[in-house]
Amino acid sequence: MTIAMPELPNRPLKVRVPPPGWGHRLLAGFGLLVLAGLAVASLIFVAPPLLTDWQVRDAARPALAGQIDSGSCSSKLFVNVCDVVLSAGKNPNVVVRDVHYVFVDAHAGDYSVAVLADPARPALLTTDLGLDKLVNRTITIGLFWLAIAAGTVAAVRTLLQRRRERAEMAGWTNMRLVPLRLTAFSRARGASSWTVVPLEGGKARIWSAPGKASPFMLGSDVVLGATGGTDGRVTVPLDQDLEWIDLTDAERAALMTKLHAEFGEHLPA
Repeated sequence: MTIAMPELPNRPLKVRVPPPGWGHRLLAGFGLLVLAGLAVASLIFVAPPLLTDWQVRDAARPALAGQIDSGSCSSKLFVNVCDVVLSAGKNPNVVVRDVHYVFVDAHAGDYSVAVLADPARPALLTTDLGLDKLVNRTITIGLFWLAIAAGTVAAVRTLLQRRRERAEMAGWTNMRLVPLRLTAFSRARGASSWTVVPLEGGKARIWSAPGKASPFMLGSDVVLGATGGTDGRVTVPLDQDLEWIDLTDAERAALMTKLHAEFGEHLPA
């Protein structure tokens, strides 16, 4: 599909898509902090009992005077999180230990748990439940750390890609207007999300912008965009007031006139 577009001034131009509002960025930052907190918590609370259970798994026996002082398990989407306080021995040699398990299980109801210990290392208290789910717990925490790592790598790659694109968009020497198909548009929490794809083919791209921003509509699902450079690899949508492109007031007014003449029936008054 070919749509004739007005020409832009023959000089280097830049486009800048404003970031979402502070509320949206704070919410995103809070989400990242939550994930980081979960990763740290898993290292501090979940990993140590897992490591020691591998060490005592072959030698663990019922602990002398072993008992569950307190314990509870919660489950969401078959992921079980158990926090248990164990004790064993008699005064003055009572051993107390907190253990935390995370594993996947479709079990319904309560778990029956016995306290175990390696006679050679009585301080490393554990349970038959922990040892029964040892491989399960290892796979679960491994997948969790893998997901955290993959998400972090993806976020860093996206950040670096956006920085490269912003640097490229800051000095396009042959910027030209292009039509883009708007495949999705939403507003939430001070931000808007625009998913666009070039009409001539290419990869879909999601742009985040302030919540009040609106695309420059050329049709029911076609928006005005810009591209530049030697390969036109980066395409960026434009706002309905053409404020994201650094035109002079006179150039912007002239471009608006041309666009209204070409696409007037679809443009806002």
